[in-house]
Amino acid sequence: MGAILSLLPAGFIDALPLSWAMRIEIWRFAMEQISQAPIIGHGLDASRVISQMSTMRGEEFDLLPLHPHNAGLTIWLE
Repeated sequence: MGAILSLLPAGFIDALPLSWAMRIEIWRFAMEQISQAPIIGHGLDASRVISQMSTMRGEEFDLLPLHPHNAGLTIWLE
């Protein structure tokens, strides 16, 4: 997934609806967190306590709102 996201051209994300662009940022943040503990993860329900805010197109949002909105990333993160 990380490889696919890295291949997206910069303007592509700007052309997406805001909710889709936010989802991609959530996935990127989740993959960054996974890279910090790729084998053992961060623990059960860790995605509920890891928090960081970001702003996109003037909207502020949590980069990990309860879970990464992707089952594979949630399992790997935790």
